[in-house]
Amino acid sequence: MGDTKAAMLQEALSKVTAQNVLAQINLQRDQIGATGSQAVRIFAQQIEQVQKSVPGLSTTLNGNRFLVSVADRMGQFNSQIAQMARDWKADPKHRGILGPGWDQRLADWVKSHPIFTDVERSHPEVLGAPTVPPAIRSPMQVQNWGRAMGLKSGDPFRTESGKVLAMP
Repeated sequence: MGDTKAAMLQEALSKVTAQNVLAQINLQRDQIGATGSQAVRIFAQQIEQVQKSVPGLSTTLNGNRFLVSVADRMGQFNSQIAQMARDWKADPKHRGILGPGWDQRLADWVKSHPIFTDVERSHPEVLGAPTVPPAIRSPMQVQNWGRAMGLKSGDPFRTESGKVLAMP
């Protein structure tokens, strides 16, 4: 009985947490194996640290938003770099390798495309800020939405365009 929507969301978050933990442990195991090591062990402390680093029921809503936002940005960042590497290697003058010039090209690109804005670096709490749904337009609607989300005066939120504002 009870609130089936809340139960479904908790169940989904539990499964997403388990998937994230498993993916990170498998990645660590693969990275250790790639070094030529035959005995690939994952220790309890590593598992504990991975569990702390992924969204979960024991994390606050803003904390989960923060973790998801960081993971999403890192995924996009890695995808962009992978595409740049494929494009570089496809250019006949580079003969299919990431040779001379690649490091500088990548360094220049990373410098001009930071993962986090200046505001996010100086106020990391905005990474956990919820985004106002597109249908909400008026200041009164924003206030009502913010209250329903549990936001207090001064808490950050994002507009549809990505601009960060504070709840009135």
